[in-house]
Amino acid sequence: MENKKKKSKLLIASLIIIAGIVIAVTVGGIIQAIVKAGTVKVDKINLKLTDANGNESKELRDWEPGDIDMISWKVKNIGTAAVYTRNKLQIYWNEPVDDELKVIYLYPANMSRQEILNDFKKGEEAEYAIPVEIGTIDFGGSVGEKVGIQYEFLGDVLDGTKMTGKSQEVDYNLQANVKTTDDNSSTEDDIAFYILFSPKTSFVFENKTVTINVITEAMQCTAEGKAEWQIVDSQSIGD
Repeated sequence: MENKKKKSKLLIASLIIIAGIVIAVTVGGIIQAIVKAGTVKVDKINLKLTDANGNESKELRDWEPGDIDMISWKVKNIGTAAVYTRNKLQIYWNEPVDDELKVIYLYPANMSRQEILNDFKKGEEAEYAIPVEIGTIDFGGSVGEKVGIQYEFLGDVLDGTKMTGKSQEVDYNLQANVKTTDDNSSTEDDIAFYILFSPKTSFVFENKTVTINVITEAMQCTAEGKAEWQIVDSQSIGD
C-alpha cells in the first residue's frame, strides 16, 4: 500500500514539474515574441505641394495646362523595429471627367522643368515619365469612384531605435542627373516627384479641382514579426 502511495506522490510531483516547465517555456516564448515584435511606427509624413516659385500650397485649384508642381513627403521611422515601407500616391479629379484623357503625369524630382517639358513633347517616345495606373480609382463609401492616376511603390528599409543595420536606400531620381532630392539617412526616407499637367489639356478640365492623397504603410523587418503591412499615416492636399 505504501509503495502505491509513494508512486502516486512521485507521479503527481512529476506532473507538477512538467506543468511548470511547459508554463515556463510558454511564458518565456511569449516574452521573447514580444521583445522580437517591437513597434512599427512612423512620424507624420508632412505632405507638401510646392509650385514653380517655391511657394507651398494646400490646394490645387489654380493650376494651368503646362504647370509643374512638386509633391514631397518624408517617412521617418520612430518605432523600435526596423521596417519595410511602401507608399501609394493618388492624384485625382474631384469632379467627373473622361477617364480616357491623359492629363496628369509624374516625373522624377531631380529633373528640371524644361527637361520634363522636352521629354513630354516626345509623345510616345517619352523616356522619363513614371509608369502609373491611369483611370478610375474606387474609394467606395461616400467618395465613390474618381478619375486620375495611382502609383504604388516600395520605399526605403528604415532602421528602428532598437533594431539597426537593416536599412536600404531607394533612389527615386534619375541616375544620369547629379542633383538629387534623396537622402542618406538610415531612419528617414525623403520622397519627391514632379506633377505635370499636360500642356495639351482640353478646355473640359477648366475649373476642375484636384486632390493629392498619400498612404504610407510599414511592415516589420524581421522573420519573427508579423508579415503584415500596416497603414501608418495618410495625408491629403486639396480635398
